[in-house]
Amino acid sequence: MSETMLTKTLLHTFLDYNYQANAKILAAFAALTPKQMQQETAISHGNALELLRHMADTEWSWRLYTGEGTGGKYLWDVEDISDLTKLAAFWVRERERMLTYLDALSEDALAEVAELSPTFRVPRWQIFLHLVNHSTHHRSELSQYLTQCGSTVTEGEIEFIRFGVETAEK
Repeated sequence: MSETMLTKTLLHTFLDYNYQANAKILAAFAALTPKQMQQETAISHGNALELLRHMADTEWSWRLYTGEGTGGKYLWDVEDISDLTKLAAFWVRERERMLTYLDALSEDALAEVAELSPTFRVPRWQIFLHLVNHSTHHRSELSQYLTQCGSTVTEGEIEFIRFGVETAEK
């Protein structure tokens, strides 16, 4: 495999992992009550539903900022993600849009610097990795909250290495 193919392959793998881990978190939250989903707690964005909505919004808006469209709006202003079912359906569609977009980018396009402001310039490929890192941080918060609610997603279920073992070519 050439070095240029490796970049896109790695990004694809990390994004696949991200969406699988998000789906596992969503499935665990489906077992909670609506009250638990919206209960104020010591996690980012105040409660679990708002944190999940933030994660979806961030992934969507960064895809747009990398050149797939124009950012600057919140996802919930353009799409109904008001509950877990709608959010899960959105994430399925967003996964396809994200991976289709990544597949369409050349290696040169991945290396291009995206300028979001005069002081914020970063190669496009780093934005894709940021998406995964950002969601990993928030999945950790959500996992802790699930544990407090008595419904767990084990660390092994959402670790990248477990994803690698499960998806490795046999």
